[in-house]
Amino acid sequence: MFALPILVVFMVVSGVGISWSWLVLPPVVFVHFILLWGVVLALSALNVFYRDVQHLLGNILTFVFFLCPIIYPRSLIPSELRFWVELNPLALLTSTYQMILVEGVLPPVQWGVYMTGISCFTFVVGVVIHNSGRERFAEVL
Repeated sequence: MFALPILVVFMVVSGVGISWSWLVLPPVVFVHFILLWGVVLALSALNVFYRDVQHLLGNILTFVFFLCPIIYPRSLIPSELRFWVELNPLALLTSTYQMILVEGVLPPVQWGVYMTGISCFTFVVGVVIHNSGRERFAEVL
């Protein structure tokens, strides 16, 4: 969110206009926030009891980064493998941000439904994991 004003300045300077599709950005950011909140709740609770989580997380984040079409376009992914990449909600979020901000088009509605469902599920699981160990956090730490 902090980089968004910088992106707008660069888009205006380079002649790329801001599209009406940017109106969809707040719900996408909210879904992204809910997904990350659930992941953070779960991983923070697990890290209290299993200290290796913090070491594994760096490797997992690197792996997930390369599974997301950030440094390569989605069109380079073979059609046989595209289904597996689209199962990754972060890959869909990345593609959604690219569609909205750069291409100026709306993402498919199925993506929004899938990302919202996965985000809500992740949030519920994160809350359950966090609440199940919350009473013992002070003892373990």
